[in-house]
Amino acid sequence: MLIGRRDSLHLLGGGLLAAMTSPAMALEAIAQGKPSMGPKLLQVRRGAARVTILGFGEARDETWFSSAVRDAFDASDTLWLENAPPNPGSTPDPATAQKIEVLSHTSGQTFYDCLSPAVAAQARKRVAELGIAEKDISSLRPWRAYYIIMSAYFRRHPQAETKYVDEFLAKRAAAQSKPMGFEFPSYADFVSFMAGMPPTAQSQYISWLLTYLDEQDRGLNDKHPYDWAIGHGPKMTRSLQRMINMAELYTAMQTRRNQWWARKIVEILDAGGNAFIGIGYLHIIGPAGIPEQLRKLGQHVTMM
Repeated sequence: MLIGRRDSLHLLGGGLLAAMTSPAMALEAIAQGKPSMGPKLLQVRRGAARVTILGFGEARDETWFSSAVRDAFDASDTLWLENAPPNPGSTPDPATAQKIEVLSHTSGQTFYDCLSPAVAAQARKRVAELGIAEKDISSLRPWRAYYIIMSAYFRRHPQAETKYVDEFLAKRAAAQSKPMGFEFPSYADFVSFMAGMPPTAQSQYISWLLTYLDEQDRGLNDKHPYDWAIGHGPKMTRSLQRMINMAELYTAMQTRRNQWWARKIVEILDAGGNAFIGIGYLHIIGPAGIPEQLRKLGQHVTMM
């Protein structure tokens, strides 16, 4: 899960390589015929069955797609991602569109009414600063307002262009006619999950974002967002630690989802499959990360 400019779910890491300190250097090494030090992969095996996990963050190019990542991906028979890739030509049927509309808006209260008093005051200040019209946010549920605030912030504070790892993987899978599975197969599924978070978790979701933006303004967030792509190992992040301290949000966004992924991985192994999973880096670190959930299910996780 990544805090980013585009997608639904959000974060990052770093720590092991000294010789290559940038994707540009990785490209140079490839050009010189040297082995590429790409991202760390996690793998769970049972006999011939195996599941390989790539925890990814932001990417400015495709140097993260090292020979090890490529080989593991190409050898897999299924790709699993958090969200189905966007399909610009599709529109939901009227019943689904109505469901999304209902789950996106409050009933009988405002966005600010759904927040704790302290978070509501913080949100009003940031909404005004970003020039977001009250009519565009006041009737939204917190989960939906999150994306309005985030989008407005990054329009005001443009970042380096990001290459989306999940879209790259989905396109490669499609080119290979590789079946794909998703935690959220449709936008409606994602909306249902987000709207189903408890009220306290939704208030914390806004607080989590606003604190991230405040720290972004102060230059306190990750200084090396691309380190995951050149082999740096997992590390705690400010955003993850902040979420851990928000128990209801952490349970909803991390513990329960990572338990789902661990069960899915065991299901794949039980069926004798060979799957490749691409997932936001946040889901593979921390006390409720996927590796910890797998260990609780008696599975041995190795780092490649």
